[in-house]
Amino acid sequence: MSLDFVQVKRTLESLNAPLGAGKVFYVCPESDSWFSDLVGIQKVSGQVVGTIQQGVDSCLSGRGDTVVVLPGTYTFSDAALAVNKNSVTIMGLPGQLELTYLATGQQDEAAGAVTGFNTINVTGAYVTISGLSVANGWHNAGTPTRDVIAVSGSGFTIKDSLIAYDTQEGSALNGVTLAANYGKVLNCRFDNCITGGSAVYLDVSGGSLRNPVVQGCHFTGVNNNDTNNNLAFAAAASSANSIWGLLIKGNVFDPSGTGGATGTAGEWYDLNNGGGGDYEGMICDNLFGVASIAAANELGDLSAVIHFIGNKGLNGLSTAVPS
Repeated sequence: MSLDFVQVKRTLESLNAPLGAGKVFYVCPESDSWFSDLVGIQKVSGQVVGTIQQGVDSCLSGRGDTVVVLPGTYTFSDAALAVNKNSVTIMGLPGQLELTYLATGQQDEAAGAVTGFNTINVTGAYVTISGLSVANGWHNAGTPTRDVIAVSGSGFTIKDSLIAYDTQEGSALNGVTLAANYGKVLNCRFDNCITGGSAVYLDVSGGSLRNPVVQGCHFTGVNNNDTNNNLAFAAAASSANSIWGLLIKGNVFDPSGTGGATGTAGEWYDLNNGGGGDYEGMICDNLFGVASIAAANELGDLSAVIHFIGNKGLNGLSTAVPS
């Protein structure tokens, strides 16, 4: 790690004021030389744990507890990190995004007996994740989807984080899958996501999705092993399901490594709902680094309205998409 213990101690102590009313737990691997030093700090006595899962398990659901993750590499080799408590925040230290890394590790389930799994499963309501680098290394070779973060709890927020897929090629790996209302993806970077899924997937298979937000994110290297896709965000095809209050705002869709070999064409979204559901919301103030974006049918047969306002693109936007 690049931090020294004095700096970490000062940072931890400074975090006490802005954190919520709940209890704070600090994660530091027991193998790290700092672990015994942290345990000895009076302010955090009894609140230092060796794994992120232990930190989450120590939280009381609904109390507003916080799990502070110290810089390091945290590998989940047997199962996903299960965040099943309500009103829990999992956060890295300020300025330590690249050094606070969570992953499943590089695996190929087609070559072994172990079945792949998501990196993080969020089932608790009003969970916040911030300041973490999160990746999924499964090469799932045609088997069911493995997500980096799969969310089925309402009110989820991920912010100021990095999402990646570890350079593995496979099928339908998604970055963040939102399958519950009021999910927010804010100021995140999606990088090196080369598999066949989308960076942000809006799962409406449960019937409807309300108020999903993707704002201030940077998408680069999404689906760069595909010849015609750059699915920065997408929604499941369905004839009956709906999205209400969609907001896609202020994002940058970088052509670097995206949209096939040329990096100049490809879909930036796919909201094909199969010709029946209602989609309503706003796509505004985004910068698209592609020459053309999506065919008209990628919007599906919309019974409601998606407004396109103030978007800009390289060489202009496709005529199939309102600008």
